[in-house]
Amino acid sequence: MAVKIHEPEAMDPATVSTLSRGTYTPEDIEQMEKQILNALKWRVNPPTSVSFVRQMLMVLGDESLTLKQRSTVSQIATMQLELAVADYDLISVKPSTIAYSSIVNALESLHDLDDKTVSYMSYILAKAIEIDGDDADIQELSDYLFAAVVQREPAMLRVHPHHQQSLKPTSPRSVQRRASLEESPRTTATNIVC
Repeated sequence: MAVKIHEPEAMDPATVSTLSRGTYTPEDIEQMEKQILNALKWRVNPPTSVSFVRQMLMVLGDESLTLKQRSTVSQIATMQLELAVADYDLISVKPSTIAYSSIVNALESLHDLDDKTVSYMSYILAKAIEIDGDDADIQELSDYLFAAVVQREPAMLRVHPHHQQSLKPTSPRSVQRRASLEESPRTTATNIVC
């Protein structure tokens, strides 16, 4: 099945039967494929969090973010996604929800976006994937991803002194994040967002 999904040419059941040295017939192979597909509910090639990030940035449109802002949001979101992929605790979280949380974190990191704009963008994205962006579990996921970035890649979110006052976010949750970030001994280099 993996060959059928990911390769340009598929192996027919007779070939697979031959590879099993006749242990399984072509019909056995086909029957097992049907069982596997039904067990997976045909979810064999779902969209990834990265593909959701790309689509969500398209939902926001070109007029909502500058090219530089879009690039920065994409970089920060993608870094969070790379950390999330390796985290067993996030295995059951929908890729769209992880993408949403990573984008919101990235948007909140941009110092040149005001809170109202970030809130509106977050609202649009939440509606697009049909979630409640204010849900406690989603906020906890955002905090978890943010903490993972600070612990594993602190240079990505370090605060340069001249960004100290203008660094977003200023929501209550984000103020807590900033306080914990500022308490960390690792927060001494420059921030990649400008």
